[in-house]
Amino acid sequence: MALQLGESARPFSLPGVDGKTYGLEGFAGKPVLVVIFSCNHCPYVQAYEDCLIGLQRDYGNRGVQLVAINSNDDVRYTGKIDDNWQRPEAVTRRYLRDAVDALLAQREPADPITHAIGCTIKWAT
Repeated sequence: MALQLGESARPFSLPGVDGKTYGLEGFAGKPVLVVIFSCNHCPYVQAYEDCLIGLQRDYGNRGVQLVAINSNDDVRYTGKIDDNWQRPEAVTRRYLRDAVDALLAQREPADPITHAIGCTIKWAT
């Protein structure tokens, strides 16, 4: 079930690569929370990893937090490259930076909706 533009995010509680558990409420004080759903074996994800790490580095001191959630079935896809853990991942640099800048300035992003690219999500059955 997809969220509609302007709809509140649904709560989650997920393990992080650091062994801690994270939930939506833990980021309540952040002015901008970027949630990215992806997987580590996707070539698009791998290509943009450094970009997103740089984005977090550049905007973290302004309260921006990137959270990457591995959407794949971690039972059937455990043999893939670290598919059971998630690092900051794939979206385009220009769009994401423009959107984050707009949100920090309390403006609507110029392009509030984009279409996903890359590998499909491997859902658990």
